[in-house]
Amino acid sequence: MLREKSLWEMLEKREVNVKRALLIMKGDEEAYKRFLIEFFEDPDFARLGEAIGAKEAKNAFTYAHGLKGMAANLGLDRIYEKLDMLVELLRSDKLEGAQEIYDAVIKESNEIIRLF
Repeated sequence: MLREKSLWEMLEKREVNVKRALLIMKGDEEAYKRFLIEFFEDPDFARLGEAIGAKEAKNAFTYAHGLKGMAANLGLDRIYEKLDMLVELLRSDKLEGAQEIYDAVIKESNEIIRLF
């Protein structure tokens, strides 16, 4: 049983698909929480922002693609959707609009981080 029931409920209100993520994690709630925290501490967030700022679309694509996969596995649907848009933009070596999408990813991430 979850000790932090209210945390899971708050995550679900932010449209985090906790149930799907726990299926992927084979029901291991502690592992899910640990991976969730590690996701938001991932240095690739900063590297992604730096690559966008340096206009390095290929590097930015690599970081965004990796973060997108992790977001999907963790049920972070809102973040996943934004990263998916960013990946598709960067896939074509375009940077126009990338900073705005990145800022939206960071804003949504900060909203979830506040729940901890």
